[in-house]
Amino acid sequence: MEVLGAVASSIAVVQALAAGKHAISIFREIPDIQKDFDYLMKELEMIKSMAQAVSRMAPAEMEQVLINTAARNLNGITAELEALLRICSRESGPEGNKMSKTKKRKWLVEKSDIKKLQQRMNQAKETLHFALNSSRAFNDIW
Repeated sequence: MEVLGAVASSIAVVQALAAGKHAISIFREIPDIQKDFDYLMKELEMIKSMAQAVSRMAPAEMEQVLINTAARNLNGITAELEALLRICSRESGPEGNKMSKTKKRKWLVEKSDIKKLQQRMNQAKETLHFALNSSRAFNDIW
């Protein structure tokens, strides 16, 4: 019976160490949360600008379908990410000079969804880039 108690105690110690390691990794992430948030907000602004530029283009009919599909996909993903980022932020500062600050606990809770959307956004960006390059190459040939 003492052996069973020793095994149970060692399992409890290992679990406590694992939980402590997880807590330490979370505390290390906290200072970078605002930087990550600011980076994603800038990325969203750049993507919106790209989408506006693409909507003004007049590519050949063949590439138009691919470009429109890629742009629609990118717009949908950025809208999801923007909504999630809005949930994770609050405005602070004097009237007329508001700044977005990150709700750190909410960010930590939503972190996995944010990462997934960020990966999907990068893939959609690559698809749009491919479509635009294909259109440009097609126009250069003809």
